[in-house]
Amino acid sequence: MEPPSERGEGFCDAATKTHINDTPAYYYSYAIATVFKFQLHDYIARRILKQPPQACNYADNKEVGAFLQNMMAKGATEDWRKVLKDATGEELSTRAMMEYFKPLMAWAGNGKQRPADRLGLITGRHGLKSAESRVVPQSRSPASD
Repeated sequence: MEPPSERGEGFCDAATKTHINDTPAYYYSYAIATVFKFQLHDYIARRILKQPPQACNYADNKEVGAFLQNMMAKGATEDWRKVLKDATGEELSTRAMMEYFKPLMAWAGNGKQRPADRLGLITGRHGLKSAESRVVPQSRSPASD
């Protein structure tokens, strides 16, 4: 992927998240929680539901509810790392997150083609052309119409 136009330091998107600047330690907790969520979801999908994590639904599943209830009932009485290891058999790891996105990464390929090219589109300066040479205009703001 690439930005639609040149981007300088004025486009520092990370700085728009004020909690990164104001309280960076909270953002670390947020990042760790995301890894934790993927790991729990992977365990529930694969071990309890026996489904792929990308396409599972555990709403109203009593076995999933019991698993989560048992784990969460411990509250702060045990270290979260021990609770996670006891519940899933793994220490905190990005393995589940990487496996979740493996199909997307395989689809994206090795970077030799741009996403539009893989979809049968040829990129051009003023828009995208499909295999039928039909021009698909790039997005424009309402003010430019």
